Amino acid sequence: ENRYIHWRNYFPYKTHKNLWQLSHYLMPQRFQFEFLNNSPERADLYQPLYAPDDPFTAEKYPIEYCFAVVMFANPLAWFEPSNLSEEQVERLAPVIAGYHEIRDELFAGDIYPIGEKPSGRSITGFQSHDAGAGGGFVCAYREITDRKGAVMSLRRVPSGTDSSFELMMGDGRVEKREGGYYFELPEERSFALFRYRSLSPD
Repeated sequence: ENRYIHWRNYFPYKTHKNLWQLSHYLMPQRFQFEFLNNSPERADLYQPLYAPDDPFTAEKYPIEYCFAVVMFANPLAWFEPSNLSEEQVERLAPVIAGYHEIRDELFAGDIYPIGEKPSGRSITGFQSHDAGAGGGFVCAYREITDRKGAVMSLRRVPSGTDSSFELMMGDGRVEKREGGYYFELPEERSFALFRYRSLSPD
């Protein structure tokens, strides 16, 4: 379990790491992963059990990021929605709405973990590739790191193939580099979801 309430062991990067590691071997579409109400008020219930300078506690992450790290599985909102703040609702609602619009396409592809293993300080990602459609989705995540971006290789996309990218959620950019694609995200604890299409080979 990844409980924040009662058990005090919910860290978004650990939930992300669990899904990322399992995705090497199993289809994440078959999983159900929780995301929780990470409001500061919830964290205050348990201070000082969390060190005040711990950068990985859940309340330090945007709630839409907590959702995004599990959206390549089946996200389960493990909380009472009425207890969310107005700000949390404003941030979360458009991301969930956007996810519902693409969920079937996302799950139609083969989903792979890409980039670095989530550690709380990595740049990592997930890829959903639909060979029949000639493209798919990539979500890049910037954890707590001074690095703004990293090169990640896409699975089942030949190195000589150009791809076009359309930003669907979050904030970021992509450019082709040697060894793959460079994903840049301007903020820590942020994500960027792109739809990509494979173009003609070089």
